[in-house]
Amino acid sequence: MVEPFYAMKCNPDPVIVRLLATLGCGFDCATKGEIELVTNGLGEELSFVPRGIQHDKIVYANPAKFQQHIEFAAETGVCRTVFDGEDELYKLAGVNDKLPEGKKLELLLRITTDDANSVCSFSNKFGCPVAEGPALLKIAKELGLNVVGVSFHVGSGCGDPNAYSIAFDHAAKLFEAADELGMQKMNLVDIGGGFPGDNQGTYREDAPTFPKIAGTVRQAIKDFAARVNTDGSRKLRYIAEPGRYFVSRSTTIATKIYGRKGGKGKN
Repeated sequence: MVEPFYAMKCNPDPVIVRLLATLGCGFDCATKGEIELVTNGLGEELSFVPRGIQHDKIVYANPAKFQQHIEFAAETGVCRTVFDGEDELYKLAGVNDKLPEGKKLELLLRITTDDANSVCSFSNKFGCPVAEGPALLKIAKELGLNVVGVSFHVGSGCGDPNAYSIAFDHAAKLFEAADELGMQKMNLVDIGGGFPGDNQGTYREDAPTFPKIAGTVRQAIKDFAARVNTDGSRKLRYIAEPGRYFVSRSTTIATKIYGRKGGKGKN
């Protein structure tokens, strides 16, 4: 139901990236360097550009980008990216206007979520409140940009599975707003990450398990599809950006302590 796009910022070790590429995983890239690694830095057999899969298997999931980095991504064939503000739309439009018809940008509107119970919140710096979304969609339409869906992230280390349900409800509102504006029908939802890397409470004792989150997401997807795809005309696609889910227990850090403050017997 949901395709994984590994969040490289979690751990961009080339050994991990190569393994996930071998398994057919997509990638959430936030920087030019991450895009370079996935597209041309994994060797001839695994790099995405030689295989011609960079457009479909990478999302440039950074809402605030240098224009030259957007241009680099597009020239490399990575045309799916996100936005959460008006200024970013004008940067994206400037790049989009220079691209040939077959390489136009595909945009996802990043919205804020209720991530107060997560270990690391993102909505304090990323995302557009759902109430402001229709106005941004209108600007995107006026600029001739192709908005293909909605993106959200409930925060790293999700503490409340219901955050996904609320986010899907907000995404549905924006799908409906786009329809009312007469935009091309959106069909993609990026549900971000937040999934635990284990079910042993290693980062938070009351953290919901992955099966608990997965059950909530499955139901949210069913409710979402029933709401926005009543006539069956949309070919809906769902992707996610797991990070710690893949790698939190795959590595161990060893460090040598050569000094400390405090007297004998003190921590």
